[in-house]
Amino acid sequence: MTLIMLLSCSRDNQYIIPERKMAPVLVDIHIADEIGASRYSLDSDIVLDSAKIYGWVFRKHGITKAEFDSSMSYYAEKADVLKKIYNRVIASISKMEAELAKAELEESQRTVIFEDKTIHRLPFEDSTGKIPFNVPLTGPGDYRLNTRLLIQRIDQSVNPHITAYYWYDDGTETGVRDYFKPVRLRKTDKPIIYTLSKKLTDSKFTNLRGYILDHDNADTNFVKHAVVMEISVSK
Repeated sequence: MTLIMLLSCSRDNQYIIPERKMAPVLVDIHIADEIGASRYSLDSDIVLDSAKIYGWVFRKHGITKAEFDSSMSYYAEKADVLKKIYNRVIASISKMEAELAKAELEESQRTVIFEDKTIHRLPFEDSTGKIPFNVPLTGPGDYRLNTRLLIQRIDQSVNPHITAYYWYDDGTETGVRDYFKPVRLRKTDKPIIYTLSKKLTDSKFTNLRGYILDHDNADTNFVKHAVVMEISVSK
């Protein structure tokens, strides 16, 4: 909380952030501190700009830096109230850390059943390719599909998204399908990790199938500009 005290150097009595709102603000300030410290540890030459570090916190909570500073000055003079606020902050952070530890433990216990690190570059491979996948299942369980990819802003696909479904052969042309919730892909020019998960309870399903770069274009008169870097499935 060191940087919080550095911020709290002015007093503006026009607005004091209420107690119930102050704790969530301080939780996010703590997170911003950690992000700033992490960046500095990676590059000691970086200049830590408080406006950039805390700006998203103020925007999220609809307050200004001046309002935060004046509120900190106000509560600093009310030790009992400030102690109550910080107790809430500590409780919230402890809960977040416990949830993160639980998630990390669950992730460490998962088994990777499929991994493809082939780099697919579009349009070099296929100007409208969907990048299909077909992964054999190992019985009921919680399956998770992860993929790292980027879609350039000049990409011409309509509504790019990931399509995934559990499948088994019932003698029909399409087979039986149980679809995951589609995940829309962003055109950002930067790699993003996307995750889909769905619990399987019916042992009749034998495969996880779908397309990493699905689209809604009505024809093939367009060009995709994307790179798929990694695809994996874990259980």
